[in-house]
Amino acid sequence: MPLSLLLVCLGCDSGDDAPPMSSMSSMSSMSSMSSMTSMTSTTSTPSDASTHATEAAVELGTGLTRWQTLAEGDPIELVAGPQGGWHVDVSVRGEGLDPDGLWLYYEAVDPQDNATLSFVTTSLLSKNSVLHVDESWLRLGDRVVFDIDGPEQVVGTEVCLVVTVSGMSWEGEDQRCVTVVDELP
Repeated sequence: MPLSLLLVCLGCDSGDDAPPMSSMSSMSSMSSMSSMTSMTSTTSTPSDASTHATEAAVELGTGLTRWQTLAEGDPIELVAGPQGGWHVDVSVRGEGLDPDGLWLYYEAVDPQDNATLSFVTTSLLSKNSVLHVDESWLRLGDRVVFDIDGPEQVVGTEVCLVVTVSGMSWEGEDQRCVTVVDELP
């Protein structure tokens, strides 16, 4: 199995096939984003046949074991992977939507020309693959795996990290344009 395919598969939580990317909105849209990307979705509950609107939102952050907010322009550490690749650690916070069955798609793009700088990595969420905190959930320790020959291609440059969240009745996206750094030994 080629290393690139293996790296992409490491982020998968299930043997299920991800929904086709063609059914999703562009992952790489460079529109400006608020700190939480929100959309209104329509839901109905079995006990109440009436339909009501709920506010749902996702936010891209960082952190392996705890949530860290990631603001525009923040530095993010480039990590040398154990198999010779390069990645950054990312996390997602969700509010107002059930994580069970949601797909997360991560990628990095060049803000100048929108060129893809990474493999698309995916995670299929379940209620057991996130941490529940108050009215939100956290998915910690995911990765954006770069498709580069060496760190010099991204260190010191601005890179836009994008997460697209897709489920049966909800789709949203969040991004942060950050500076990739290599400061840790």
